[in-house]
Amino acid sequence: MRGAKDDVDVRMEIPGAVVRQRMNFGDAGSFGKLSGEYFTLAAGGLFLLTGILHRRTGSTDTRSLGGAVSTMPRLAGFFLLFTLSSIGVPGTAGFPAELLLLTSALTSHTGAGLAALFGMVIGAAYALGMVRRAFFGPLTNPAVAQASDLLRGEFVLAAVFAFVILAVGFFPSLLLDVIAPAARAWVMRGG
Repeated sequence: MRGAKDDVDVRMEIPGAVVRQRMNFGDAGSFGKLSGEYFTLAAGGLFLLTGILHRRTGSTDTRSLGGAVSTMPRLAGFFLLFTLSSIGVPGTAGFPAELLLLTSALTSHTGAGLAALFGMVIGAAYALGMVRRAFFGPLTNPAVAQASDLLRGEFVLAAVFAFVILAVGFFPSLLLDVIAPAARAWVMRGG
């Protein structure tokens, strides 16, 4: 018998996963804004791929998508990268924001920081569970078995998202140097 969590639509899980990660921190001045920009980038990529997935298979229900990695490996790879960025894995754009916010939260309010850390772990498990159900496992749906992978234009668009996510993940100073003056001004006024 399937549980309630098995009956899930990817279109409904993406906003839930991203919002859960975002709610862990709220809007903490410039660093909160940085967090929002990083998560928006990952969420935009996820919504783009979800639309492509729906167009290819006619569904975004995780029950009917299992095994999609075998017919759509590039789509699944980008989807996994964008999910990893949304949960703040090192090397992705979400990591600098989550690290800065978590460090600040633990320094200023240890209890709130620990609660945020717990929320991050739960959110990551939720998001990775969605990817596992949607892309891995046995291939059972004929529509998924016949689905084609990303077309050239779709691949280029997803690659642009991936490039920015990885560039900011490996070189966070590209954006941190830009927001540093605003962050200092916010701290100086007692933000």
